[in-house]
Amino acid sequence: KAPARDIPNNEVFNNHVSMVRIRSEHAIGYLKGRFHSLKGLRVSIRDSRSHKYATYWVAACIGVHAFAMQCEAE
Repeated sequence: KAPARDIPNNEVFNNHVSMVRIRSEHAIGYLKGRFHSLKGLRVSIRDSRSHKYATYWVAACIGVHAFAMQCEAE
């Protein structure tokens, strides 16, 4: 927030957090572009079961992506 972000040490920290956030948003955007099912993943996280469902769905897409990248490299 305004007063704390102007401290020089906080500026460096905020810069690093911003870089990580941008990379993660780009990664999510890339996955959504490759796996359109993720765009339609509209799960309300109500309990541990729905949380696991969404997590496994995303993890499966990441696994398939890693496999596809390995196959494309060969």
